[in-house]
Amino acid sequence: MEPESNVAAVVLAAGRSSRIGEPKALLRMGGRSFVGRIVRTLASAGAHPILVVAAPDTAAAIGEAAPEAQLAVNAQPQRGQLSSLQTGLSALPPTIAAVLFMPVDLPLVRRDTVAALIAEWRRAPAAVVRPVRAGRHGHPVLVDRRVMDALLAAGHDQTTRGIIRHCAGGITDVPVDDEGAFMDVDTREDYARALEGSEVEDPIL
Repeated sequence: MEPESNVAAVVLAAGRSSRIGEPKALLRMGGRSFVGRIVRTLASAGAHPILVVAAPDTAAAIGEAAPEAQLAVNAQPQRGQLSSLQTGLSALPPTIAAVLFMPVDLPLVRRDTVAALIAEWRRAPAAVVRPVRAGRHGHPVLVDRRVMDALLAAGHDQTTRGIIRHCAGGITDVPVDDEGAFMDVDTREDYARALEGSEVEDPIL
C-alpha cells in the first residue's frame, strides 16, 4: 500500500440525535447533508477509505447521502460511541496504519485541519494526533494501529476517551484556527448557529 493512502477515516453517525429530533447525519447545510459534507472534506484531505457507521433504521438514508463512503451498520447503537467506533474499525482493511474518527455532528471542520493532522502524523508518528485551540481538543482525532487495536479490544465498560488518555506512544496536539473542529451540533440552537456561521461556505475551500 502506498504511504499516501494508509490513513482511513471513520464517521460516527449511529447516534439517536434525541435532542435535535432527527438524524444529524441528514441535516442540510449549504446544499449538502452533514454526512455528505464531512465525507467530502475527509476525502479531499487524503483520507481513504472512508467508512460511515450508521444505525439500522437510518443506514439506507445515510448511505444515499454519502455514496462515496463505505457503510457499516452498528446493530446495537444504544451501546454508545465506542461500539460504533469498534464497528467501523472492524470493517477496515488490516493494512490501515492509522485512522481519523469523528462524530457526524461537526459538519464545518475544514480540509486544512484534517490535512494538518495527517501531515503531522506522517512527519512524526504518534499514537494520537488531535486538533487543539485555546486548550480545547477537537475533531477529528487520528489514532495509529496501536490505539486502533486497544479500541477494538476494549470492553463495554470502557470509553474511547479513557483508552486514548492511557495510550502508549504519546499524544500530539496540533494547533488549528478552525471553529468547525470544535463546533458540534447537538440542539436546534446549535444548528441555527452553525448555519449562521457557515454562510453556506463549502468547508473544504
